[in-house]
Amino acid sequence: MNPWLGIRTSKTMVNEVTWQAGHRAAVQPMWVSGIAAAAISLAGLLFLDSPATQTVMALMACALLLVAVIYGAKVANVAAAQALVVEKPRR
Repeated sequence: MNPWLGIRTSKTMVNEVTWQAGHRAAVQPMWVSGIAAAAISLAGLLFLDSPATQTVMALMACALLLVAVIYGAKVANVAAAQALVVEKPRR
């Protein structure tokens, strides 16, 4: 577990198993959103002449990344909770 970086929710911080499970679950949404945000920003810079439109495109990319971080944390939290249940089954 990394004490400074990563998806730090109460469930992902329980132990190494929950940390790994949460981050494995969040990898795909984070990569997809990062690539999409880069494409949006690049398209705005290369194909649009208006600075105002370029600014809007950059803000859209930032908003996409913010939504992705929130969604990634939710997915990671669910996966970490499931890993915790598997690790400590109910009796």
